[in-house]
This record gives sequence, C-alpha cells and structure tokens, in this order.
Amino acid sequence: MDLLMLNVLLWRFHTNNVLVLVVYNSVAYTCGAVTSFFLNKYWTFRHKQRTTGRQVVRFTLVLALEILYSNGLVWLAGKALQPLIANPTLWGNASKLVAVAGGAVLSYTFMRFWIFARGSQNQHKEQETLQQSTPEPTPMVTSNTTEYAHHSLENESLNG
Repeated sequence: MDLLMLNVLLWRFHTNNVLVLVVYNSVAYTCGAVTSFFLNKYWTFRHKQRTTGRQVVRFTLVLALEILYSNGLVWLAGKALQPLIANPTLWGNASKLVAVAGGAVLSYTFMRFWIFARGSQNQHKEQETLQQSTPEPTPMVTSNTTEYAHHSLENESLNG
C-alpha cells in the first residue's frame, strides 16, 4: 500500500524536490501503516479482541517514530541518488526502497514486542481470572496424632 500510494503521488505530481518526496513519503507511509496495523492485528498476531486505546496510542507513537525514521532515510537516499537518477519516479522509488528495508525490520519489531505483546494480553486475562475466582481461605488443620507421637518420643528419650 505504501509503495502504491507513493507511486500514485509521483505519477500524478512529478517532483525532483527531496522535501516534496519526504511529504509524499509521509502520506504513503501513513496509508501503509494503517493497513499494516489491521493486517497484523487480525492475521499475523491473530489478536481478535477489540482494539484498545492503549494499542491506538502505542501505534500512533510508533507510526510517528517510523515516519521520522523513514523520512530521514528517504531524504538521505534522495540526496545521494538525485545526481545519479534523472527519472523522478525511478529516483523516488529507489529512495523509498532504501527506507523500506530498514523500516520493515523496525515496524515488525515494535508491533511484535510492544503493540501486540503477549505479556500484556496474558496479564489482562490473569487479572480477570483472579477477580472472578477469589479462593476461600483454607482452614488450618492440626493433627492430635502428630502432636501425641512427638510428645511420646520426647518422653521416651527423657525416660530412657
């Protein structure tokens, strides 16, 4: 979705300006990230529960960081490749591919270990289970037989 949107923008509004390419990248990346969120949620991580506010906040934070990271790489690659590639569409795509390679690893890592982390799901389930079933205190049982045997042994050692 990301590359598709970038190519639509490059095809419709040609540019050789790195800053415009960065704006196009921001729009394209956001479209791709929203699609990725739902594909990861329902397909990759099979997270069927309702989307929580916490997930939305985390996703938004991660998206902002990823856009900054991606835009930085697009800008650097765009500056480096601009003298080498005259075609704006090819130049934009080459710059984007550099950013995609690094961003894919970063995005998956954040989603797997922070947004859809299993620990937060398990902790929530454990809290629900504890709230639903609070065990009754177990009464302490003392054994008169044990006490009798202990006292008998003491008496034998004193007498014997």
